[in-house]
Amino acid sequence: MNKKILFIINNLGIGGAERLVVDDVNEMMKQGIDISIITLRPEPKESLFSQLKIPADRFRCVYFKNLLDIPGWIRVIKAIKEVNPDLVITQLWFENTVGRIASIIVGAKIITFEQNVYDSVKTRKMFVVDYLLQSLSARVIAVSEAVKRSLIKHGIKEKRINIVPNSVNLDAFKILPDKNGIRQELGIPQGSFIFVFVGRLIHQKAVDILIKAFKELDENSYLLVVGQGQEKGRLEKLANDRVIFAGIRKDIPQILMSSDCFVLPSRYEGWPLALTEALAAGIPIIVSDFEAAREVIKDKENGLVVPREDHVSLALTMREMRENKELRKRLGEEAKRSAERFSIENHVRAILRYT
Repeated sequence: MNKKILFIINNLGIGGAERLVVDDVNEMMKQGIDISIITLRPEPKESLFSQLKIPADRFRCVYFKNLLDIPGWIRVIKAIKEVNPDLVITQLWFENTVGRIASIIVGAKIITFEQNVYDSVKTRKMFVVDYLLQSLSARVIAVSEAVKRSLIKHGIKEKRINIVPNSVNLDAFKILPDKNGIRQELGIPQGSFIFVFVGRLIHQKAVDILIKAFKELDENSYLLVVGQGQEKGRLEKLANDRVIFAGIRKDIPQILMSSDCFVLPSRYEGWPLALTEALAAGIPIIVSDFEAAREVIKDKENGLVVPREDHVSLALTMREMRENKELRKRLGEEAKRSAERFSIENHVRAILRYT
């Protein structure tokens, strides 16, 4: 009998967890699995909803205001009962919390994903809730060893945790981009070297360090910053006229493959999907030495690693990358090979073990 899987997520606004859900859903649909999605908030203007390949009646928004929203609890529990899933999959803290409680009431099996090292992000209340509800999850899925260590530090039992790295649809990176068209659209002169960052514009991502490093390079380089976030205004004040803020984009594979080097200078990470996307794009990569990066990027093998919070070292490494064509070619080819183990097919295979 065909298994039924239900995904619960806040909405499909553009982000790493949301991108992963869309790719998982589409791959499962391709394999003939019975999929449904429940979102807890309406879709924002910028959404990945249009990229879903499921029937309209398998997607519904069940508005849920907060954990004290009694009518919201009733609506979610009723919706899960109607689907009658063999497995519920949730992403992010609020959805993990709602999904765990509602699923246990319904009697559904659930796995919950943890996407980040939340040591300085979650409140004490959130950690307590995670600790108290951990037994309701058949498994807590950490996206990296770094996330697993963080979970254990905050009281999640090691035996409950499995690691499933974030993955991407590699087929999306087989479509050659219109490089000239993208550069023209963004106002970047042909022949210029493009460094690209993809992610939220928040303190964690250290885009301020990246801009400081970039400003030490000469005028034949551009920095493309893709994403939105609360630090955008401050970052724009730090930037010069060769830093292009592109906002939210739905064509990340084409943006990456049109660029010359991906840079991720984060202060900490769980397993950023953008890093996996950069591997799949086959472009050379520079990352800071946050824990999760060391699980996938081997310095001078499939990328270059620099110390965190060190804009001087980052600037030197960016200059080296720009000036050494052979290095870029070798690192890009090795990055592409590294991406093969992070295919969405492997991710779905790992999830289906829990059905």
